Amino acid sequence: MPARRMPAPPTLPPPSPCLPRDEACAGAGSGSNESLGADSPYLHTLTQPIVVTVPRLPTRPPKGIPGRTVRPEPPPPAPGALEPAPVVALVVAAFVLGAALAAGLGLVCAHSVPAPPVPPREPRPAAPSPGGPNEAA
Repeated sequence: MPARRMPAPPTLPPPSPCLPRDEACAGAGSGSNESLGADSPYLHTLTQPIVVTVPRLPTRPPKGIPGRTVRPEPPPPAPGALEPAPVVALVVAAFVLGAALAAGLGLVCAHSVPAPPVPPREPRPAAPSPGGPNEAA
């Protein structure tokens, strides 16, 4: 029996240093880990902004009488909007409260000032002795 010859295993091509064509090249020319040069054809892939778009359905007119336009309703007032009257009342109340506190603090400070110092009393001369000053001799 003749020896059965087995076919040689297929050789795989060496892996490419680049990614698919729509992505940036991994090895910019020299095969090193340098950044892409200005002459790279993939530079636009890295420098252009990514724009995400969401498709929206076209608005269609409301059902009603054909040919008649429907007026849009005015939007309701925003819930964050405040009426002017309560705002003015709060401002006035805050002013009155501040003025009352300032007046009270002024009164407390006025009555807590220490009294001016009293000048010291002069010593009184001692009462003369009953015998007089010349009797001691």
